[in-house]
Amino acid sequence: MADVLVAEDNSLNFELVRDLLDSRGHTVVWARDGEDALAKASSGQFDLLLLDLHMPRMDGLQVVRALREAPPERPLKVIALTADAMAGVRDDLIAAGVDGYLSKPLDLRALIQEMESIGV
Repeated sequence: MADVLVAEDNSLNFELVRDLLDSRGHTVVWARDGEDALAKASSGQFDLLLLDLHMPRMDGLQVVRALREAPPERPLKVIALTADAMAGVRDDLIAAGVDGYLSKPLDLRALIQEMESIGV
């Protein structure tokens, strides 16, 4: 099972994802803003980062760019989560180095499928 960091500033969204992943045997840790996400992800203890793009103190694109510039020792997959459906967002995310992308509201089946497709 995977160690998953969920970077999400909305506690209800976090709880929904946590409950799903807990039920599948994953270990889940919460980061409440971008700076917290970067600090925890840089520790190298996680397999996957579920990264909300719109967070306080540092947005998701800034987090993933910083992680890709100085990657942790343990490989880290990143799935971006966003309600932003503007054209070009997906391209910006791929260029920044995300491994997957899901739109909000989050479809929990799609999350599991995306995790499996990137090997988590």
